[in-house]
Amino acid sequence: MKEKNDNLKAKSTLFWLQELVESFESTFHSDAVHSPEIAVPMQQFSDPVHRMYLSRKTPIPKPPPTSIQIQGYSQHAKVEVREGEELTLTCVVPNARPAAQIVWYRANVEYKSNTIETKSAETEDHRYTATSKLQLQPTAEDDYIDYTCQARHQAIPEDRPMQSTVQLSVL
Repeated sequence: MKEKNDNLKAKSTLFWLQELVESFESTFHSDAVHSPEIAVPMQQFSDPVHRMYLSRKTPIPKPPPTSIQIQGYSQHAKVEVREGEELTLTCVVPNARPAAQIVWYRANVEYKSNTIETKSAETEDHRYTATSKLQLQPTAEDDYIDYTCQARHQAIPEDRPMQSTVQLSVL
């Protein structure tokens, strides 16, 4: 009789835990990712409750970047540069998963150039820092022109872009 009660209790616990896990999973958006860093070897656990829980992948949200900055300059800073002198603007977008895409704009028009170098690096907490370097040789036509770097990421609403802007002052 005791064995029958223990089996009934175990089945009840499994059912409750499965409902809890499904409830937890449904709180995330359908585009949630599955995190490899939280995987636990199943052979560690012999009891059915832990094995059932660990047999399911636990979704985690896709965190947006925490900030964006053109290194060395505050937002809307004026950057003085001599005409024809090389200038490198470096945009940094940290703490996103997956890595954010960085797009440059010149006077509010997307700027595509072979002088843009972009890379991303994974941090210890399995997030990514994206860095993009834009190399310029400003001319008189760049005087009072805004250069903007913008982070694109699935967790950033399109109507509220994350961006940083500087304005060139060509001497």
